Amino acid sequence: MKSSLEEQLPLKLLASFDFDHTLFEYQPPRHEVHADILQEQGFQVSANRILLEEFHLRTKPPPEYRVLIKQWPRARERDRLRIILQGREILLQRLLPKLPKKKIEQLARVIEETSKELLSYDPVPEVYSVLKELKDQEIPIIINSGNVLDIIKSHLELHGLLEYFDHIIAVDTHAPRKRENFQYMVEKSKKNGMRIVHVGDEPNTDYFAPKSCGVYSYLVVRSSLLQRYVRELYPNVLERDIFQDLKEYAKHVLNFANIPSLSQWDVINSY
Repeated sequence: MKSSLEEQLPLKLLASFDFDHTLFEYQPPRHEVHADILQEQGFQVSANRILLEEFHLRTKPPPEYRVLIKQWPRARERDRLRIILQGREILLQRLLPKLPKKKIEQLARVIEETSKELLSYDPVPEVYSVLKELKDQEIPIIINSGNVLDIIKSHLELHGLLEYFDHIIAVDTHAPRKRENFQYMVEKSKKNGMRIVHVGDEPNTDYFAPKSCGVYSYLVVRSSLLQRYVRELYPNVLERDIFQDLKEYAKHVLNFANIPSLSQWDVINSY
């Protein structure tokens, strides 16, 4: 039960971002590049099918994929390529179930080597303006990611973005599971009446997990195909909580930046 004094505390927001597929994305789109490579190798697999299968692996990973996820936080650099290739093989087995294992392994290596020349991992177009807007409003910004710290920092430094972030939480800095890291965030912020608003791309780890910890959570889903997929597969995700890009998310956060009290924030967000 909140006291009347607590209810009138000034509202303080903290903006939390997922990293992969939220702040950064492959350019050109990875699923399109991989579809071209597969077609050059004689396999007629559409880009949309690859997009859906990749998303399905992230959101509902089979046991063999979960094993790789668990290995990632503690993997040394020399082990990361092996994990990436094994993940690629699992994807290819779903796309081409009749292909022999040896051929799957060869194809995974072809895709990995060819992709290096064709793909870059860059900030999404609106990142700079969104982060600046939030900073101008003196809203602290953090990352809570399922990736590891050195990869996140290297990409942020390369693109001049590291200075925007007050803190980075990765799966090798606090706990290996995002849900536990959200709990850590809440414990750190609740003493000063701060409300955390998180945005990511994955319904389980970026929406339901933070919600279960008392974090206001949202999804950014840029593909209309994936938006339909999310609505069908996750009917409990509220329509109002799905944004097409980070500009929509930032506008939503900034609309609440001047709410005068915690109690008013809770009322607005209860509908």
